Amino acid sequence: KLGAAHTIARIRNFEYNSNEESSNFLKQELNLSLVVNPEFLAAQELFNILKLPSAVNIETFAKRKFEMIELILKPDTVLDGMSLMEIRKKFSEKFLVCVVRRGEEVYIPDGNFVLKAGDKIGLTASPAEIQKLLKKLSILRKQARNVMIMGASRIAYYLARLLSNSGNNVKIVDLDKKKCDEVAALLPETTVICGDGTEQELLLEEGLPNMDAFVALTGIDEENIMISLYASSVSQARVITKINR
Repeated sequence: KLGAAHTIARIRNFEYNSNEESSNFLKQELNLSLVVNPEFLAAQELFNILKLPSAVNIETFAKRKFEMIELILKPDTVLDGMSLMEIRKKFSEKFLVCVVRRGEEVYIPDGNFVLKAGDKIGLTASPAEIQKLLKKLSILRKQARNVMIMGASRIAYYLARLLSNSGNNVKIVDLDKKKCDEVAALLPETTVICGDGTEQELLLEEGLPNMDAFVALTGIDEENIMISLYASSVSQARVITKINR
């Protein structure tokens, strides 16, 4: 307010990031150019992975109205050997193949460009159109509906909120009762288990073998790694591990 041209603030507290309106209010009242929340950005990345496991990478635009996803074409895909012009005639979905990486070369393709197995392609479309297209291509992997999160951290809170708002079933396990009470109050739709996540019996009782995804977000790297290895051994869940070191 003293006259700096641009101001950027890192704001991580739940209270100031409870919804988009509260963040926008802070930006307007304090004349902030940009508000950065590292934990929320990490949670969004995790959410994208769990929402669309078929994609290598996902970027969102226009307040998540459009997405650009990165896919690797496998040899058995129907797109192998098809030109973009042929794809446009065959599929009614509204999408754009905007970039193709083949080996070390990167192409901005036109209608005559022929896709090959092994290509890494960038698709741009609305989330609904991408879902329909991947389903037609038979490369839409099952979304994670039942998710267990280890550790009631800031990332866990934001991830659980995103998942719950999308209709997923979420369980958070943490040994710290104060953290559990705080997260349970903020996320009434999420099941919060106060217990030791390193105890195998607890994880089995809470249904780990039947989970679609398991995310280890405690503050201890070694704990995250060991619990993730165990989760992989007793379930078919998609396992994601946070490592700081």
